[in-house]
Amino acid sequence: MIRSLVVVGMVSLLSVGASAQQKGRVVIIGVDGMDHALTDQWLDAGELPALAWLRDQGSFRALRPTNPAQSPTSWASLVTGTNPGRTGIFGFLYRGIDGDDVVPEVAMVGRGEKEVVSSGLKTFCWIGIFLFGLLILLILRPRKVTQRLEGGDARKWRRRNRIAALVAIAITAFLLLAARYVFQNLPESISVPVNRLQAAPFWRTLDEEGVKVVSLGAPCAFPAPDLSCGQLQCGLGVPDLRGTPGTAVVYEPGGNGATQMGSQRRSLVWSSESEYTFTLDGPRDPLNPNQALKLGGQLVLTAAGADLTVGGIVTQLTRGVFSDFVTVTFSWGELRGEVEGIVRFRLQSTDPPVLYQGPVQFHPGNQLPFAPVTFPFNHGGFLTEGPYATAGWPSATGPYQDELIDDATLLEQVGLLAARRSQLTLRAAKRDDWRVLFSVFSTPDRVQHMFWRDIDPEHPNHDAEQAKSRGNVILESYRRIDRLVAKLQTDVLKEGDVLLVVSDHGFAPFRRAVNINRWLAEEEWFALKDGSEASGPRSLEEHLGTKAAFGDVDWSKTRVFNLGLGRLWLNLRGREPHGIVAPEERDALLTEVSRRLLEWKDHGRSVVRSVTRGEALYSGGHVDEAPDLVIGFERGYRISWNACLGGTEEDTVFDNRTRWSGDHCSVDPALVPGVLLSSRKLPDGDARVTDVYPTLRALLGLEAVEGLDGRTLTETR
Repeated sequence: MIRSLVVVGMVSLLSVGASAQQKGRVVIIGVDGMDHALTDQWLDAGELPALAWLRDQGSFRALRPTNPAQSPTSWASLVTGTNPGRTGIFGFLYRGIDGDDVVPEVAMVGRGEKEVVSSGLKTFCWIGIFLFGLLILLILRPRKVTQRLEGGDARKWRRRNRIAALVAIAITAFLLLAARYVFQNLPESISVPVNRLQAAPFWRTLDEEGVKVVSLGAPCAFPAPDLSCGQLQCGLGVPDLRGTPGTAVVYEPGGNGATQMGSQRRSLVWSSESEYTFTLDGPRDPLNPNQALKLGGQLVLTAAGADLTVGGIVTQLTRGVFSDFVTVTFSWGELRGEVEGIVRFRLQSTDPPVLYQGPVQFHPGNQLPFAPVTFPFNHGGFLTEGPYATAGWPSATGPYQDELIDDATLLEQVGLLAARRSQLTLRAAKRDDWRVLFSVFSTPDRVQHMFWRDIDPEHPNHDAEQAKSRGNVILESYRRIDRLVAKLQTDVLKEGDVLLVVSDHGFAPFRRAVNINRWLAEEEWFALKDGSEASGPRSLEEHLGTKAAFGDVDWSKTRVFNLGLGRLWLNLRGREPHGIVAPEERDALLTEVSRRLLEWKDHGRSVVRSVTRGEALYSGGHVDEAPDLVIGFERGYRISWNACLGGTEEDTVFDNRTRWSGDHCSVDPALVPGVLLSSRKLPDGDARVTDVYPTLRALLGLEAVEGLDGRTLTETR
């Protein structure tokens, strides 16, 4: 009897072990901005057949984003299973302090300093050279004699000593001069990127458990981490080679200046008939960080379009078509240090000549060791032949918003980006050497930002004829995802595998812009220097990462200020550089500000739907970095661009007549849910972005871990 029980027990254990081992693989397709309501509508209409199969065979539900519903915040929580109080990512912008100034910085990536030539290295080098010279002297000098030398022998011995000394001195002097030359042409330190994500993402935690994860377009991952078995390509958060979110340039005769969204107009200089020259800016000069490395370019108009020459490389351009990626090499210093980048061009017009240049991006095949965009380095090479976009936001939404490019240019570019990401995803999937495949597609988000007005007749910038001529470009961006899912179903998925489609947030119309700074000023909580009533327009080029954003604020009279997309801070004494609000006043002031925001009306309509204190939203070791209040606007409202970076020079609430017509960033999160589609049925219940990682662990047959804020969706709640 006992023996039988033991046998039964062993069989049971083996069955459990076999069951765990038989757990299949998991494919996660992340779709930035995939909206639940639109997806539901198009599923029912039969527009997305592959996704409809997922819904019918498995599950489909709304996925609640973080608060605020901003991509860095939601993606950080999705890949870690933790709330922003643990991830340390509270939005697109980070509240930096530089001396006595508040500085808006990029939230996902900070800057550090890496020492290149230390004083210790210099000292070691000098001592080593002197010791080497002494060694040369000891080797060359004649042997010590044991008897007294006279006459010619003595003179010969002294002459040989002098020659040995001169040779040793000459070699030592040469080495000292060479070392001095090298040190003069090397920077003592360089600026390096630092990832601000404070919680561990699943590609790292699973890697530590021996689970191979292949990640493409991984958000909040730059610079790429070292992994033991996984492979990773960074996504959202990767800057361009200049260190900006993505600076595009339009070259045209007489072009000059920066635009609001950080693009630039540059001059095409006529040199002779049909020939023009221009200058392409690259990364900062390591020896002079205040200046950019530059390359000269030449544009020669032809009957077919133009011949473009940059850095000695000739590229033929056809009017109205993007070039392939062009490799550009920037040299610095007399030692000829080099940095490689990739960039795309598009000849917009020949009369007058107009040349569009996308952001200069990191070269995936020749990366910088202190700023890797993939791990391992060769991960960028095996994915596809030829380079691909590496910037975290490569889409030309900024130039399009600034009306530097037309519909065709943006739509062609997002099509190229989506096609290449699909190609990379399928190529990685077919390698069949992974347990988790995670690939993020950003183009639906970018298309909805720009063309939401096409599906929103109430938008101030809605034009029915233009919308009809473009077609439903938002639906087409969803169809691209649907076609990829169909390919994964037929060519990749095996029995036991699970496919998840998740998004970080949904979308809402952006009809009315809100300048929260002006509202705060009208409430007498925000003041400018010298009694000024308005500060000038803001731009990413001039105000992001600089002291200029809040340079005209009178902190002695300011009690509340906004930074970014609807996040308020009190000018708290002991925390802010010029704090005036006493800690004991904090609670009453937050209550009053919240009350007034919720009472705010725009032609009888509520502007704000929710106001939440940071300490009520978040938990963890970084709550002290959170804003004091997070505003959730009603559908149709969003913070204005100027207000994000301290500007006040506009009405408090006004019509948004720009191309950027859809958004989610400062909208109440309950109004912009994302999606969760699963090929495996999941129990009914609410789902949040923090639940994705615990669910992934359950699907892999791994034990739950402590310290997560989400819960697995495989269990009934």
